[in-house]
Amino acid sequence: MNTHRYLLLAGVASLVLGAPAYAQDAPAKPADQPTEATADKPAKEDPNDIVVTAERRPQSLQSYAGTAAVLSPTQLAKVGIVNIENLNDTLPGLRVQNFNGAIDIALRGIGTNQNTELGDPNVATHFDDVYVPRVQGLANSYFDLKAVEVNFGPQGTLRGRNASGGSLNFISFAPELGKFVGVMEVGAGNFNQASIRGVFNVPLGDHLAFRVSGSADRHGSYYRNVGRFPQVAAPYADNNRGVRAQLLWEPTTRLSILIAGDYNKQDSTGFNGSNYSKFLDPATVGGFANAVNSVKNPRDIITGPLGEQYSTEHSGIRARVTYKTDGLFNVQYIGSHRDLRTASDGAGPASVAYPGFEQDFYGIGGTAAQQAVGAERSDNYGRGLGRGGSFSDFHELRFFNDSEPLKYSVGGNYFNERQRTLATSVADYNSFFQGQEFNTKTKSETYAFYGDATYSVTSKLRVTGGLRYTDDSKSRTGVISRLFFGGGAADFNCCGYFRLGTPGFEFNTNRTIFDVARNPAGDPLPGAALAFFLDGVKSFGARDTIPIAFADAIARLRANPALANDPNFGFANGAGCINSATNPGYVCRADGTFTYNFIAHTINNQASQIRTNFIDWRGRLEYDLTDDNLVYGLVSSGHKAASFNDNLGSLGPAPYFRPEKVTLFELGTKNAFTIGGRKAVLNLSAFYNDYKDQQLTALLGVTSIVAQLRSNPNDPNSPLVNVSGPQNVPNGFSQNQVVAFTYNAANSETYGIQGSGSIILPARFKLGADFLWLEGRIKDAAPVQDFRFQADVAGGVDSQARPIAGRRLPYTPRFQLNASLAKIIPVGGPLGGSFDGLISVSWRSSSFATIFNSIDFNPPAAGPRESLNDRIPSYYLVNMAVGYTHGNLRLEAYVNNLFDNTVAAGLLVNQFNNTRFFTNPRLAGGRLRITF
Repeated sequence: MNTHRYLLLAGVASLVLGAPAYAQDAPAKPADQPTEATADKPAKEDPNDIVVTAERRPQSLQSYAGTAAVLSPTQLAKVGIVNIENLNDTLPGLRVQNFNGAIDIALRGIGTNQNTELGDPNVATHFDDVYVPRVQGLANSYFDLKAVEVNFGPQGTLRGRNASGGSLNFISFAPELGKFVGVMEVGAGNFNQASIRGVFNVPLGDHLAFRVSGSADRHGSYYRNVGRFPQVAAPYADNNRGVRAQLLWEPTTRLSILIAGDYNKQDSTGFNGSNYSKFLDPATVGGFANAVNSVKNPRDIITGPLGEQYSTEHSGIRARVTYKTDGLFNVQYIGSHRDLRTASDGAGPASVAYPGFEQDFYGIGGTAAQQAVGAERSDNYGRGLGRGGSFSDFHELRFFNDSEPLKYSVGGNYFNERQRTLATSVADYNSFFQGQEFNTKTKSETYAFYGDATYSVTSKLRVTGGLRYTDDSKSRTGVISRLFFGGGAADFNCCGYFRLGTPGFEFNTNRTIFDVARNPAGDPLPGAALAFFLDGVKSFGARDTIPIAFADAIARLRANPALANDPNFGFANGAGCINSATNPGYVCRADGTFTYNFIAHTINNQASQIRTNFIDWRGRLEYDLTDDNLVYGLVSSGHKAASFNDNLGSLGPAPYFRPEKVTLFELGTKNAFTIGGRKAVLNLSAFYNDYKDQQLTALLGVTSIVAQLRSNPNDPNSPLVNVSGPQNVPNGFSQNQVVAFTYNAANSETYGIQGSGSIILPARFKLGADFLWLEGRIKDAAPVQDFRFQADVAGGVDSQARPIAGRRLPYTPRFQLNASLAKIIPVGGPLGGSFDGLISVSWRSSSFATIFNSIDFNPPAAGPRESLNDRIPSYYLVNMAVGYTHGNLRLEAYVNNLFDNTVAAGLLVNQFNNTRFFTNPRLAGGRLRITF
């Protein structure tokens, strides 16, 4: 009964609302709203028809037998949406979320949180038909764009890279022959926003044209640092700049050669969100919601003495050569090389500023013990450093025909990516755990052959078939380590605290040691472990105590490096004891030395490789009921490639995870008609995605991974890992390694109804809306480890395998709506131009952030722990814009998030974290643009 109600609601809402797919518009044109003169024209003759290239050829959106949308960057900029990260609430079914610099994209609930170097996205991103493997490199490429196309469903038989969820295609304005065009724009707004953009299109004779465009924009932090270190910059301050140059040569009407290059740079203070965990007792019952609501401003945060610096550099060159004949065989080559470099350094905010944090966090006005803890926190220099590189090549050759009765595209492509990943950290003021390092090189290589053809059986009936073969391989070398230094005092009261990372400390980013000598049990030799650690340090900090406590061993090893391979190498007891405020019961020796020292590093070599292949396909039938009414049905499949996890040391090579597969079934209709003599559009599609072997990624300790594998020992997911007997746990530490672990967790499904439409109203108003009803749930799955808890910390009480079958998929709001109302007012007389206005609303119903759907599987007697509540409440955002166009001059003003709603649209929930990623605050500003 409820299902029928939802279907009815979806259909009625779509009929009432209609939907705004944004038309393409050039910078030189005013707002692209239809006028009264065009409102009555048949749909297929309307110059404002939306054009899509979903099938690698231009066609009207109304004649495309599938679900797609075209977002106009120029139109979105009117309401303050000027980068990729802000696309999250612009279209139902599209989710774009920035988690600490990693951008996750999902369509209709199909996406991934696997954003490491080993993962592939479910939604492929293309920039001018070139596949871009790492989306964060495009964050500041959002300028001089004609359109952003969003294609729902598998795209493998059409595009150069396979995609099981869909694709985002960013299309820039190409050079125009015979036209000189210039655009200059400046803008300013709150949060110290400032921007400048420029475009120049220069003809160089009749057959050659050059286009260069550039952008620079910055804004201050959206957060406020209210802690003891006001000089530390708060997160979400950005400084972006980019340039793109293109040269087009068309010596004949048959041959077109385009060569382009671009460079983009982004500097920011991080994208860390607000962590609520510091003042939330996970055992507290019933007080969580009140505690969260007691925070006066969720963007008020507490930092340590270090802030975070994050940057990306993304550059590339590409070429596109197209030769057309009068026959069926046209040919096109696309080639590209891209470089992406990312860097991060420092530490994000320690906590959101909660009531009473001055005493609780810093000890101000508190007890002596609280003051001691506060002093330690104020002097804590634990931090992380990240360096990443993605260097990719893409080549595609295809033959095609765009004319009746047979339209086809047949080709092959080659893609390779070389990645360098360094993520290392130090934990100041800590016992035993002093840091972790991921230092790897990864290679990916893919060959694919595909074909897709549409044949017109009659003038109204068309049939489509497509096939794709993909061969994908990945390999990796390097090391993952977890650093443990142990020391104890005279009474063996465990454990001594060390300092590492204090001012002056620098990481060595050019490590030379990637493996170490080991004893017969497989444990690193003590001297080899110390040499490995020293190889990762460029210089120690002024107050670091590890070089003091291990001074004798360090001196001997540096004098004679061969001692690293001596199994009898030992450590003399040394100074360096810290009576840490976080463990007041610990008593140091009077002389400040240790009774015993040792090293228990976990050092795991990361040599692994995998190769898989798979076949995808699609079939479609479409029929024109009339010139303005289309119905279609399609079935298509897509894969996300297999890969492997981190090696687990003595437990064996990296466990593999299989490819995941999505099969889409869709029925749809496209309709253009008139109501009261005015044009209206209504498009509807009903879809079902069968989601097999869904890959789930979670941060798990090795102990939890072993438990997960033991819970399903016959799973071919990990045939190389022996989990049948007792494990070798050297010194009790090697199982504590925490890694991003991916496994085939479930078979799932998503289904629903998506609607879009628009109508021209009297008085030159345009009304439109997009609507989505979406169901997403896990159909069947073995129990999975509750990754909200780490087994090496929480023991076996909470970190158990828990059932997830029947749970709702994360980030799948059941109802999603976008609506807009626009109007143009022509003005005569001396003002001689037009005013235009736009208001848009987006609404999302509630959803969950994890597959556990807020369930506490081990609740206290009084009831479930509210700290495990991962529900994202329903929310709405309102944007407004006004503009005035007079000849070549345009003025714009906008307000984004008009009511300044602070919404946690993303959550990270575990025993160490309750971090919320909020929508942007209210942003207001204006722009002046001159076209010549």
